[in-house]
Amino acid sequence: MKVLVTGATGFIGSKLVRDLVELGADVSILVRPSSADAIQKKDGNLAGLNFRVVSGDLGDLSSLKQAVAGVDRVFHLAGLVTAIDTADFYRCNTQGTKNLIEAIGAVNPNLERFVFVSSLAAGGPMKLRQERVEGDTDAPVSEYGKSKKAAEVEVLKWVDRVSTAIIRPPMVYGPRDKASFVLIKTVAGGWMPMVAGASPDKKKYYSSIHVDDLCQGILKAGMADSNKFRSGDHFYLSSNQYVSYEDFLGSMAKALDVSSRKIVVPALALKAAAVVTSKMMQITGKSHPLTKDKLSEILPDYWLCSNQKAKTHFGFEPQFEVEQGMKITVRWYQENGWLKAKHLKKN
Repeated sequence: MKVLVTGATGFIGSKLVRDLVELGADVSILVRPSSADAIQKKDGNLAGLNFRVVSGDLGDLSSLKQAVAGVDRVFHLAGLVTAIDTADFYRCNTQGTKNLIEAIGAVNPNLERFVFVSSLAAGGPMKLRQERVEGDTDAPVSEYGKSKKAAEVEVLKWVDRVSTAIIRPPMVYGPRDKASFVLIKTVAGGWMPMVAGASPDKKKYYSSIHVDDLCQGILKAGMADSNKFRSGDHFYLSSNQYVSYEDFLGSMAKALDVSSRKIVVPALALKAAAVVTSKMMQITGKSHPLTKDKLSEILPDYWLCSNQKAKTHFGFEPQFEVEQGMKITVRWYQENGWLKAKHLKKN
């Protein structure tokens, strides 16, 4: 089985490549020409794995045609989560996906499966404490989410010619994730920063998924027989239970065996900080996790989704709930030198 993976050097992509290699797949990864030589020499997330580097760019249709020729499956994970200029979301996430699916249609229309990893952000948050399902009306609130939704629209234009599955994960955590590591390090230092919700209990609720479970689901979607679901179907992949953000941070504290102090960050302070960091990004050219666009995702109270459709159609079955998954994640950071004694608050 020959597969191509985009976004292979990232947190989720590198785990998927590891899983594919373990399955015995002939794996190629799409890497920008400027990075190809460095990836072949050494990359921390992909160290020790046997794969082929294909030089190409999501903005270059001719290079994509060469990359997708002759492969059986394509797993498309590449994309921008934060951007200095919102136009970059649409250039990379939307136009890049459009170019990729057009390349497949042009030179490899008999591809067995194209799996596009989108985001719950393309669906948007819920107004009430209930899980979003695939039939709900989409209402993305961020430019990131809108760019992912627009990318899905481009993919759906080809579903009669290319067998396709669209995956929408919620918040993802696990080993090698720099975003959750920042939170873990903060909790390890004795602080649990939270934003008060506007919900009746003032809490925010999130669906989440451990990266191992997400990649298991992505693979199942990619390998399932064509009669299991319709080309172009969407699937939310999440753990079986959603949690409050307070409990999500609490699972970190429990895994770390520390007592952390809860600190509520006012929404107004976040808004002011987002304005400042967004301007600084434009000045320095360096990205930051807190932007005005990301703030539009932080403020809603219910980022929830149901995994039932994926269970029904291709046997998705998550193995980790947050407490267990976070324990494994924290242990990995400790064993691999990311989290050291100096980061821990002394009780």
